[in-house]
Amino acid sequence: MSFDNQVRQLTSANINEIETHYYAAIETEHGSGEHWILMTVLDKYGFRTNSPTKAVEVADQIIVLWYTLHSQKGT
Repeated sequence: MSFDNQVRQLTSANINEIETHYYAAIETEHGSGEHWILMTVLDKYGFRTNSPTKAVEVADQIIVLWYTLHSQKGT
């Protein structure tokens, strides 16, 4: 399944969970427990990452794409 399709399948509750942990991770020092929690949450939805840095990058991409896809539904 493509990245876009994976993101498209996320619900608003799913994206809220990812966002919560994404913002917690970027507001703390690299390698904090928040980064590892973010990795676990991403893995739960099928987005595997192998480092805290990659988890933050992927979460950012997911959030931006999800809102882009959902804003296009109304047009």
